[in-house]
This record gives sequence, structure tokens and C-alpha cells, in this order.
Amino acid sequence: MNPIQEFIIQFLTQNPEGATNAEIHQAAIQANVIPDDADLAVTYYHLNNEHSGLAAAPQHLVWRNQDVYPIRYFLNNQADGEGICAAVDYDISQNGFDGLLDRLNNGVGGGIPYTIIPGQGGACTSTVVAIADSQNNPDRGCWTELDRILTNLKTHLIYCKRVRKVKVVFDAWNSNTFQIRHFDELKAFAITRGINFIFCLVGPDRHQVITLPIQF
Repeated sequence: MNPIQEFIIQFLTQNPEGATNAEIHQAAIQANVIPDDADLAVTYYHLNNEHSGLAAAPQHLVWRNQDVYPIRYFLNNQADGEGICAAVDYDISQNGFDGLLDRLNNGVGGGIPYTIIPGQGGACTSTVVAIADSQNNPDRGCWTELDRILTNLKTHLIYCKRVRKVKVVFDAWNSNTFQIRHFDELKAFAITRGINFIFCLVGPDRHQVITLPIQF
């Protein structure tokens, strides 16, 4: 998380009822935010403050030309992994499942590090977002892509001991195959390493996300 993001989150927490532009700017400078970003902080504060007249403005903010999720998600989900998971759901609802992998690679997580599967081969972070889009393998069956991604995920978990939260997003599901090929191994990771798995099925409109009740 960069200095301006940290400042906005802290200032929103300390001043939930609102503040003047001068107060925001002065506080940003005192927090060692550079002057140009201090000017931006005024706008971002109002956009994320429910008591501000600008709160109705579009909530998908832009940080240095990079789309990220609203800071409000940080406030509602203090844990890094929770915030990233909320960001993924928000992004799908706004932009659809198509192209999610590209947007994740461009920084949907708002500066918090996370690992993307497929991709980012050597990255080892506490949060993993695995994306299985069946359209990537249209000739090999809907389940094939998720099967491939879950296999890659298990390999990653063997070598990365830092993982604590995994969000798997997919548009095709086969419960029998999942039970046979992946359930026991993922359950072992959940029990022995304390990893929290979240499995999300994208609906037919490719904008709605349904969390499947899979428990280990």
C-alpha cells in the first residue's frame, strides 16, 4: 500500500464525519505525503466518505492511472486477503468475468501484494487468486481449465509456505471430479497450514459471483 492510500485509510478512520479540504491537505503533508498527492488526497477522501457530498461519485477510483477497488473495502475488510477478495468480487460485478486475469495483472489489489494463478510463476504471497475461465480451453471441456488451475495451485502451495488465503474463481464446476481429484489434498492444506479457501462460481451473466459452501 502506498503512502497516500495509507493516509486516506487512517484519516477516514479518524475523521468519519468529514473534514475540510484544508484540514485534509494539511494532515496529508504532516503524514509525509508529497504535495501533489496531498492535493489528490482531498478528492479521494471525499469520494470515500459517506458523509461527503461527493460520496455519490463513481467508486472505482484510479491510482496513478491504475484501476483499483475503493478504499472503503480496506476499511470494511482490514485483513489484506479479505480486501483483495472483496476487490475481485467488485471488479467482476462492474466489469464482468471476461478479462479479469488481465485486470488482476494490472493491479486490482490496490497495492497489496497477491499471487495470481495462472501467471506470476515465482511470486509467494499470503494471498492467492486463482482464475479458471473455461473459455481458455473451449475444445477440451468446461471442467478442464479449473482442473488445470487447481493442479497448478496445489503445486504452488507446496513451495509457498506463506499462503493463508486462497480465492478460486471459475465459470464451470463439477463436484464429483473435484471430490475425486482435489478435495483431499486441498483439505490437507486447510487443516495443516490453516489456509482459508474460498470457491466462487461466476454466474451465466458473467457478472455475478456465487460462493460455494465447500468446507474442509
